[in-house]
Amino acid sequence: MISGRDFLPGTWICKNIHHEMRKSVNVLLILTPSFLKSLWCDVEARLAVQMSDDPNFNLQIIPLKLRDLGADSDLPPFLKPFEYIDAQRESDIPARINKALYHIGSELTSSKNSHSMLNDLVHWSRMRKRRKNCLFMEPDAQEEVCDKNRKNELLYKLPPGKKYHIYISHAAAQETQAKLIGKALESRFLLRCMISTCDYSSDQTICDNMLHELLKSVSVLLLLSPEFFKSKLCDVEARLAVQLSYGLKFDLKIIPVLLQDLNANTELPLILQPFACIDAQREADCSAQIKEAFYKSGIIVISKKFSGKEIDIY
Repeated sequence: MISGRDFLPGTWICKNIHHEMRKSVNVLLILTPSFLKSLWCDVEARLAVQMSDDPNFNLQIIPLKLRDLGADSDLPPFLKPFEYIDAQRESDIPARINKALYHIGSELTSSKNSHSMLNDLVHWSRMRKRRKNCLFMEPDAQEEVCDKNRKNELLYKLPPGKKYHIYISHAAAQETQAKLIGKALESRFLLRCMISTCDYSSDQTICDNMLHELLKSVSVLLLLSPEFFKSKLCDVEARLAVQLSYGLKFDLKIIPVLLQDLNANTELPLILQPFACIDAQREADCSAQIKEAFYKSGIIVISKKFSGKEIDIY
C-alpha cells in the first residue's frame, strides 16, 4: 500500500493514514530531506511510531534513507532509536528490505513475486504507453444498452430529497471532459450526474443554481486543473461544497479529481488539501475509480440485492 496513491478520494487524509496503517504489518519510511519537511509525512511517521509502541497493533517500522539528508535536515528524535537502511550503500534495495521483513518476523512475500526497481519502472513505462486516456474512454456497445435486469442490479436509490448522485464542477476549458465523464458514469454505472452550468436553470442566478443543485446532490466531483483554480466561479463552487460537507444536515461528499499536473504557480488551496485526490493521469479507468469512491463513501442507500455488502475504503 503506497501512501497517497492508494488513498480513498474524498476522505480525510488523516483518516486514510490511520485506516491503512491499522491494516498493515510494516511501515516503510522513505527518508529524504523533502520527507522531513512535509507535514503529512511527519504525521504519518509519528502515528506509525505511536502504533509500533502499542501492543494492540504491533506495527513494525523500517526506515529507508534514500539519500543524504543534508546539513539542514536531521532525523527527528522519535525516529533515532530505529536502525535504518542506507539505500546508497545497498546494491539491491528490495532484497535488503525483504531481509529486514524476515528479521522482524513479519509476513513475507514469496521471493518469486519480488521485482527489482528497474523491472518495476520498465513495467510502469510500458503500461503508460499502452493504455488510453481514461477520461475519454467511450462505453462499449454492451454497456450502452442496459437491459431491465442490469438496471435492477445496479440501481442505487437516492436518499430522500436528493436528485443527483454526482454534481460535476469544472472549469469552462474542461467542459468537454466533464460531459464525457458524466456520460460514462451514467451509461456504465447508472449514476445520475448534474454538470455545473450546463444543466443550470435559466430563471435563477448562477449562485442560486449552484446552491440549489448542490443541496440535491449526494457527492461533488471537483475536476481540478490550472484553469479551475483561476476561475472565481469554480472557487466559489469548491468552497460552498466543502462548507456543505462539514454540515451534518447536508453530509455532502467531496471527490476531487486531478485532471492534469498543476504548474509551478498553482497549488491546492487549503480547503482542499485535507482531501485525497484521484490522479486521472495515473488511473487506467478514471470513471471506474470515481464510481468506487462514490460507493465507498458510506452514504449511499443500496438496493436490496446489494444490501449487506460493505465495500471497505480507507
